[in-house]
Amino acid sequence: MNGDPAPQTNKSIITWVVVTLAANATVGVCTLSYVLITGNKPDPVIFTAFVAIVNYILGVLSGMLAKTSPTEATKASLPSSGSPTEVKVMSTPKDPVHVEEGKESLVT
Repeated sequence: MNGDPAPQTNKSIITWVVVTLAANATVGVCTLSYVLITGNKPDPVIFTAFVAIVNYILGVLSGMLAKTSPTEATKASLPSSGSPTEVKVMSTPKDPVHVEEGKESLVT
């Protein structure tokens, strides 16, 4: 322990997983392209399963890459005040739910 409370990720394993998924997706897309361009007629069951596998790999790869890119919201630190934001109640006991806009839309 070096005193850093943040968990450490194993970047080399993540890189290997992403590279393997990218290679599998590339092979799958190239194979599908070859079959469609040459006009080969594979067994429909096997072809459907292969298309599903390639789509799954592409989905997993896209999901992993979408989650790993930091955004400005994740880079920003949380407010240090610690107190919750003050909430102002706009409704009254006589008019608990404001429906004025809804009434106008119902009238034709």
